[in-house]
Amino acid sequence: MNKFLIKSFFVSVVIVLQFNTYAEDWITEEVLKQLTEVKQELKLLKGEINNLNQEVKGLSLIGGKRQNVINSVTLGNLPRLGSKESSIAIVEFSDFQCPFCSRHFKQTMPQITSNYIDTNKVQYIMRDFPLSFHTKASGAAIAVRCAAKQSDVAYWAMHEELFENGSSSLNRENYKNIAEKLKLDMNKYSICLDDSAVAAKVDEDMAYGQKVGVSGTPAFFIGKIEGDEIVNVKRLVGAQPYSSFSRVIDSFLTKNEKSVANLIRK
Repeated sequence: MNKFLIKSFFVSVVIVLQFNTYAEDWITEEVLKQLTEVKQELKLLKGEINNLNQEVKGLSLIGGKRQNVINSVTLGNLPRLGSKESSIAIVEFSDFQCPFCSRHFKQTMPQITSNYIDTNKVQYIMRDFPLSFHTKASGAAIAVRCAAKQSDVAYWAMHEELFENGSSSLNRENYKNIAEKLKLDMNKYSICLDDSAVAAKVDEDMAYGQKVGVSGTPAFFIGKIEGDEIVNVKRLVGAQPYSSFSRVIDSFLTKNEKSVANLIRK
């Protein structure tokens, strides 16, 4: 009986030791797996932080400078959204590689379009402001301008597709794929991509943006249309919520309504 108990005891010890070894191996494997996942998440987070740091460095240029009071802004020569009868316009200085510009396009622009552009109250004009640390932005601006040389509709269609698909879509091959899909003359489009005159137009927009106090993107100027410019402008900077735009636009529309009412009384 004692021999049996002793044998059972040793068998139990062996089983426990084997189980502990298995458990340790399983725990070690599980910990290593979780550590690998954490490292991957940290790597992604680090990449996002680096991108945000670049944006902050670029946008921080505003901080040390007092922005000039701007009373008027020219409309530029790119295709406009909205009716020619509209009395108010929004001029946006934008960058196709800017995540805040993309956020504005996806989150705020649809409401502005449905409530003000489609109702013939506001015109919308884009101007180029490719930031120096966004290496793909200038090429994207040229690509979209080349679409505009053939069709206003193609300009806005390419503009929309690039913002929808993000930075990964900003390459020459994709520009040509979009142009082909839009049924543009591909020979003319390819030549245009290397046209220094088109690149110069992008640089002109950039220089003008700096002149009116733009340092980061997106930057918006809202005002009353007079000829080829907007006057009495109000400035909005960054990916502002829709309410910020509606407040400014509605104030202009209210002033216009009062002006018309006063003329009728006279």
